[in-house]
Amino acid sequence: MSAAIASDWIKVRHTDKLFIGGKWVAPSTAAVIEVISPNTEEVVATVAEAREADMDAAVAAARRAFDEGPWPRKSPQERAAALRALADALARREAGQCAAGTQQV
Repeated sequence: MSAAIASDWIKVRHTDKLFIGGKWVAPSTAAVIEVISPNTEEVVATVAEAREADMDAAVAAARRAFDEGPWPRKSPQERAAALRALADALARREAGQCAAGTQQV
């Protein structure tokens, strides 16, 4: 599988950005990481590299989301329902996620 085909097959979006605070944001650096297929040893994607400032922003966003978001105010039953829905969604995408996971190192 060529890198171009592999990249299309995996369908990575926003490879030049990081998902922080519920939105895609520009990283603090232009550095990228090459994602290499262990099967073909070809580069299948390049993704933005997160540096310390990006990780600090992500941790701060996660803390705000937990402290100020709806999760801590949900009942145990609501949390369980949300986790079941997440598990169901992950199960529906399992084959694709496994295939994508085997294409990266």
